Amino acid sequence: MSAASRIAVDAMGGDFAPRTVVDGGMLAARRLDVGITLVGEASALERELARHLDRAARDLTVVDGPHSVAMSGAASEAPWRKPR
Repeated sequence: MSAASRIAVDAMGGDFAPRTVVDGGMLAARRLDVGITLVGEASALERELARHLDRAARDLTVVDGPHSVAMSGAASEAPWRKPR
């Protein structure tokens, strides 16, 4: 499968993440002609992706992003204190 476009998604943000974000990424990968890159804690994302039996047939990748910024954190400081 060759996707025309690729979308990167912060898979650790939002309510009920990463489960709902992974589910949405899989839905997009199934229905749209796009590649999906999920960014977040790789082990948590892989656990959620294991629930999807058709993952191997989809243009979906994971990029490990072990650090996150809390809602109370300053986003402007994140690149300096959390480089990954």
